[in-house]
Amino acid sequence: VLANLCLCVGYFCLAKIGYLVVNTQHNISPIWPPVGLAFASLLIGKLRVLPAIFAGGFLATLSSGAGLAVAVSAALGNILEAYVAFQFWKMLLPYKRHLEETIYIVWILLAGLFATIPAAVIGPLGFYYYSNSSLTISQLDLALTWWAGDAIGALILTPVFLSMSAFKPDSQWLKKTLLLLLASCTAYAAILYLGWHSLMLIIAFPVLWFAKTLFGAAGSSLVTLGFVIASSLSSFGDPVLGSFRFDYESFLYFDINLAALGIVSLVISVPRQQL
Repeated sequence: VLANLCLCVGYFCLAKIGYLVVNTQHNISPIWPPVGLAFASLLIGKLRVLPAIFAGGFLATLSSGAGLAVAVSAALGNILEAYVAFQFWKMLLPYKRHLEETIYIVWILLAGLFATIPAAVIGPLGFYYYSNSSLTISQLDLALTWWAGDAIGALILTPVFLSMSAFKPDSQWLKKTLLLLLASCTAYAAILYLGWHSLMLIIAFPVLWFAKTLFGAAGSSLVTLGFVIASSLSSFGDPVLGSFRFDYESFLYFDINLAALGIVSLVISVPRQQL
């Protein structure tokens, strides 16, 4: 019960963070962080965590000003995507001995790209038909942006939470985490200063590789998180990066960059002996 309560609170808090960078026209975030927490918790608590995921998603959506029907549909989508993600994990378990650590990367890719589809169908249905907000995009576009936010949250945040669960948060772990986050934020600050927004992925690649070489998969996942944090924060002050909060096409471009960053980070994390 206590673990589910903590997960519910964590899901709610991460959802509120996601709402900080929403597209103002459609109230949808380009990245939905609580999906990463939900998926990672499945490997520890299995399907017992579903009530906490439902409650956290329901309360977060309701507190954002959405109606009861919208909150329920969004929460149902949240637990359905978690259930499908767990079924993917069960499907891969027989191959764990052969895949070794790579099984987690394969699972995150499958869960992030495909398990999030049900939520992108159910959630937008409630939002489209029961929300009081006026929408300027089609139901299909709404579902696409919903799926993208959930998928990116899974691809980027699930590895972070899994790596956190594997290490004891001692002083060395904390120093390493802060160092990696600082390195990624510094690299992104250079990109921002030079105006090389379109080259973010190319510049991020050596930083990701360096972090993975020194600290393993946890290193590349933390650097990816640092890039996401830096790009989200800079969107409030940079008119180019911040345009995704007001323009639908910029929103999709921002999401594509984040998705590519997350996938590259996962691919880099594959152990050499598994290639």
